[in-house]
Amino acid sequence: MTFTPITDEPARGDFPPVGLLGLAGPERAQVFADRLLPRPPISHLFGLMPESRTETEAVFTMPASPWLQTSFGVYLASTAVLVADAPF
Repeated sequence: MTFTPITDEPARGDFPPVGLLGLAGPERAQVFADRLLPRPPISHLFGLMPESRTETEAVFTMPASPWLQTSFGVYLASTAVLVADAPF
């Protein structure tokens, strides 16, 4: 298998259409949870995926990649910010 630097790979993901901004937050989250639109670039980089939503919350998952660990094999609390600040 050959190594290809990420900077040499084609960009993955896309941005949602501007009209999506006209939807209320819960409806917008549902569109992403139903996977009706292309995944945003951050989901390709970190594996951050919307799973479901209710009127009061949105649920995301993200794999615990070794890439996010410190050299001591520890996940810092700041890693949770990636999920907490999900761009959906």
